[in-house]
Amino acid sequence: MYIFPFTASVLELFIPELLLTWGSITTVLIFSYILLQQELFETDPLTGAFNRNFFNSFVSKTNKFTMNLSKLGAINIDLDEFKSINDTYGHKVGDDVLKNFVLLLNKAFKKKSKIIRMGGDEFIIIIENTSNEEIISHIRFLNIITEVYNSVNKYPIKFSYSYCIYSNDFNDIYDFFDHIDNKMYQNKYLKKTPKI
Repeated sequence: MYIFPFTASVLELFIPELLLTWGSITTVLIFSYILLQQELFETDPLTGAFNRNFFNSFVSKTNKFTMNLSKLGAINIDLDEFKSINDTYGHKVGDDVLKNFVLLLNKAFKKKSKIIRMGGDEFIIIIENTSNEEIISHIRFLNIITEVYNSVNKYPIKFSYSYCIYSNDFNDIYDFFDHIDNKMYQNKYLKKTPKI
């Protein structure tokens, strides 16, 4: 992006009447500002994860351009007993738990994934070009590093999750994410149901 002002400056050395330098610098600054605003619009200010705006944009683009979804995987994660952390210890502690959990997600899922905070204590991780085995491996690693985190922290992190790889069983991308969401809440409900 910065090659334009540099090129303009060099040209202006040889042809001073062109007056390209300031115009190209202004263009680069405006373009940088637009990119920064877009990033802020799609980033959760608390955790640094992507936010619901990013998710909506991703889903809309994916649906509109009918991309190849055959290897698209997603994990829906919801923190367990998070409300009690907020109620007992306050929102500052709750915020710290959310920030720490996103750090754990970043370690477990690396740069290949898009970690999205949907709101509150609900997250979606989108992984393109993946498989069931790869997702299971990431979730195992997340469980391991969460156990390590819990062994040295006062406020333990527990979570429920579900995952899926896109298939032709779904009508569209919206149906896919609805399925994962419903499955996660079923898993959460089963964890709360007393065993007989």
